[in-house]
Amino acid sequence: MITRRYAAGVLLAGLAGCGEGGPPVYPVAATVRLAGADVAVLAGSGVEAVREDDPAVRAFGEIGPDGSVRFESLHAGRLRAGAPAGRYAARIVVTDEVSEQRAKAVKAVARRFQDARTSGLVFEVPPAGEVVLAVSPK
Repeated sequence: MITRRYAAGVLLAGLAGCGEGGPPVYPVAATVRLAGADVAVLAGSGVEAVREDDPAVRAFGEIGPDGSVRFESLHAGRLRAGAPAGRYAARIVVTDEVSEQRAKAVKAVARRFQDARTSGLVFEVPPAGEVVLAVSPK
């Protein structure tokens, strides 16, 4: 489930950008790996990726119970599978649903992974290989 706060931010960010057709997008799949815990605690949370040379270009994907993520990007009000080419910094967006799942997710991911500037989670689009985003509670 995409968080409400994130969805509003993506909508605003997606209003800026190129013309009607937009830049080409490339499929991006990633795997979140969680040190010392079952990655299933992050299911329903998401990964937001921000292109380093243009922070208005963003992609988002929901984390599945197995840690899998498929990124989508918004352009001119249209959700598109994939992301435009470039280097991206990513962050974990913990679900905003009030639940036991959220409490577990918050404990499982160190605060630095919740900010793209400090997470160290970086990847290229189109990806040259498997994209693995390794996070930990510390």
